[in-house]
Amino acid sequence: GVTLVPYEYDHISDFREGLAEVEKAGRWGFIDAHGTVVVPIEYDEVGNFSEGVAVVMKGDLCVYVDTQGKECLPLQYRFVGWMHPGNLALASIHDGERELFGLIDRTGNEVLPMVYEYVDLSFDGTMYCYRGVGEQVTHFVNRKSGTSFVVPGQHVHVRFPVDDTPCFGYSLGTRWGLMSR
Repeated sequence: GVTLVPYEYDHISDFREGLAEVEKAGRWGFIDAHGTVVVPIEYDEVGNFSEGVAVVMKGDLCVYVDTQGKECLPLQYRFVGWMHPGNLALASIHDGERELFGLIDRTGNEVLPMVYEYVDLSFDGTMYCYRGVGEQVTHFVNRKSGTSFVVPGQHVHVRFPVDDTPCFGYSLGTRWGLMSR
């Protein structure tokens, strides 16, 4: 094979959506298959591309970049998850006392405001759940059917499937069960 990129990086990852993460002197960015830097090598951390965007970190805050290297969100989130199908992602802010979670779309519009102590999102983006600060119930919303329901208990944990399985695991304390979507 022909050398496309000389040995100038400390790390190159697998290609996803046509770009690979690269590290140079402790800073991260992305290159294309020709070795052209597409996302500047200036970030503290980067994540894989998903649905056309990748999470990158500057200091303690996260932002999305697109495949052209443009930052797509205001730099205000402490955490941003990868973009799910349906263009939803988990995100959080810190209000000075605690971390609060919500859901955003790829431009930063809050689909579910950043006021919840717990939020989880299914792999396919069709279902999410949330619990307000101090609430004793967990709310579930099915975006496909438009239905919602509530499960009593402050400490409900959810394991959404990574495929189209019509049910998911949930726990109340130390006991686990299955629930239909």
